[in-house]
Amino acid sequence: VLSHSVAAAFDLYVGREDFDSKASETAQYVYNMDKIFDSVNAKSLKSEKKEMCAVTEYSGHVELWKEKTEWIEKRHIRSSKTGRKIYAACKNGWLITLKAFIGISEVLLKKIKFIVTSRFSQDSLENTFSNIRRRGGFRDNPDVYEFRHTIQKVIITNFLKQSRGKNCQDDEAYSLIDFSCFNKKELLDIISSEDCAAESVQHDDSLYLNTLD
Repeated sequence: VLSHSVAAAFDLYVGREDFDSKASETAQYVYNMDKIFDSVNAKSLKSEKKEMCAVTEYSGHVELWKEKTEWIEKRHIRSSKTGRKIYAACKNGWLITLKAFIGISEVLLKKIKFIVTSRFSQDSLENTFSNIRRRGGFRDNPDVYEFRHTIQKVIITNFLKQSRGKNCQDDEAYSLIDFSCFNKKELLDIISSEDCAAESVQHDDSLYLNTLD
């Protein structure tokens, strides 16, 4: 919703008589949020959109973040009934995020040439645990042994790959665990290691004793 195309649509219809002229303010808000989202979600060194490019010394990201930080600080959400200001956690969240990126960029750009901001998200972590949870029949609270055996199955069956029949857009984020560099023999060696085998035996014995009780 907060995209460049939506903002452009608002601008297109603002001139019409049956369209509220205040929509131009909404369009500007959407434009600003679109730039902010893009700037913290850069995935490559170059992109058609300036904000989607990696952060460099001359990319203008730090200046953009400083500008949008001031803009966010001036924004307020008010109750339609009382007119009072409403606390919005998202406002403080964005301020923390942008100020953090400003500080990180000023430090890292002294040592490296560019920063891909999307790598700071937790998408990879979420993707990994999503696959582990899905493999376990959507269990929310597995114990240590169940988790260990589940992640072994994930490795063996290469379950970390995206499903072809998925009904969601690919976020282009890698999983936290990438086993593409291992060959089949190496993976089998890991799974059949003495540590894994010992834990498997202990877990099976525990299940057997619980059954007897």
